[in-house]
Amino acid sequence: MALPTVFCTKTISADYKRILADQDNLCAICHRPPREGQALHVDNDHVTDAVRAMLCDTCNRGIGYFGEDPAYLRSAAMYVERYAKGVI
Repeated sequence: MALPTVFCTKTISADYKRILADQDNLCAICHRPPREGQALHVDNDHVTDAVRAMLCDTCNRGIGYFGEDPAYLRSAAMYVERYAKGVI
């Protein structure tokens, strides 16, 4: 994954470490550490290129599969919650 412009400087290590520290080295979505041997991904808005947070591979791919569309993500969450309660 190419790093957003803001991270393509000599300060990458400091910026990356600061964001990781702010997130307690956990994914911003699932709040779990990355899998062994993996690092968290720099998540960015693909329209503005603004850095949002650090995500694990699963969450990063998940929001990508939903096209980063909040309406689809909310609908998916409601779907899972509805069936988790046993409502059909």
